[in-house]
Amino acid sequence: MSAEMRSAAHSKGFTLVEAMVTLAVLGILLAVAIPNFSDFVRKKRLEGVAKEFVADLALARSEVISSGQGNNRLARIQFEPNGTCYVLYAYKNLGSPGCDCRRGIGAACRVASAELKVVTPPAGSGIVFRSEGDGDYLTFLEGFQTRMDAYKVTIKYPAGPTLRVEVKKLGTASICSPDGSVSGHEPCTLE
Repeated sequence: MSAEMRSAAHSKGFTLVEAMVTLAVLGILLAVAIPNFSDFVRKKRLEGVAKEFVADLALARSEVISSGQGNNRLARIQFEPNGTCYVLYAYKNLGSPGCDCRRGIGAACRVASAELKVVTPPAGSGIVFRSEGDGDYLTFLEGFQTRMDAYKVTIKYPAGPTLRVEVKKLGTASICSPDGSVSGHEPCTLE
């Protein structure tokens, strides 16, 4: 066998040492990447829940607007006391239809026609809602105004990132990061 053939035969594969070094480098890269990816997924899930809440605020406003003037129709987003869900419903200002999101979709309100939507964060996520303002609910009145000058809903993981939705008197909403833990969102202005 010539020298060229022997050298070609030896260069066809990896040595055990080369394979072990490659696996060690991959292990280190994965150890660094997996926690960062997990945090990324949690933040994106939180952003998705916050954006859905902002869309539900717009739906509540549109329900009041579409009913026309003089109909005394209200729209309300009511939170479960532990913050695990909320129900969006609309009704005439003749008494509350007694809604509770824990009863589930289609059964959340005693008056079925009042229920518009029941929202529960993704199963097992631990995301909770905390309302700061007019009790455990946000009401849109005729003329699509809220009952308060400003309303805040904090959406958070028990130990992790936090977002807040700030709602102005006319019902316009913005998403902010109260503690700066979610990049891409401005610091909150309402205190």
